[in-house]
Amino acid sequence: MRSFSALAIPLALIYFATTTLAMVYNDCKGSSLFPARKDCIAGLRTINATATYNNLDEFSVRTCMIQYRTDDEYSPDVFGRVILDVAKRIMKGCLSGHGSLGTGNCEKCHVTMNYRAGHGGKGTFRAPEHHPGDISSLDAEIGKPAEE
Repeated sequence: MRSFSALAIPLALIYFATTTLAMVYNDCKGSSLFPARKDCIAGLRTINATATYNNLDEFSVRTCMIQYRTDDEYSPDVFGRVILDVAKRIMKGCLSGHGSLGTGNCEKCHVTMNYRAGHGGKGTFRAPEHHPGDISSLDAEIGKPAEE
């Protein structure tokens, strides 16, 4: 019994630390305006899945800002495929069409999608016309991945 309690506290601390760190950038927060879905899809089309990108690389089109950030002194590169996958998860999981989600390659590394003003598009105060989980055709809308 004593060995179990000796392990329980360190295991609980490890669990808390890893789940807390993983949640640092997992939210659907952003502007009060929503980016246009077609602009976000156009932004995703500019990402080369096999290229590597680094801190503050941006793939924005009109009202949709898509950016890879590290927010850390340690700024590891990431493949475009990771940015694409994370951005699609934001589109799938956030009714608002914007948010931030960790990439998993460092503690503070994340992709952010948000409304971008002043670039020829108009935002809306309504949520986009899609619902969470309704991105079954997203890969077809984005087109053939850059590496193929």
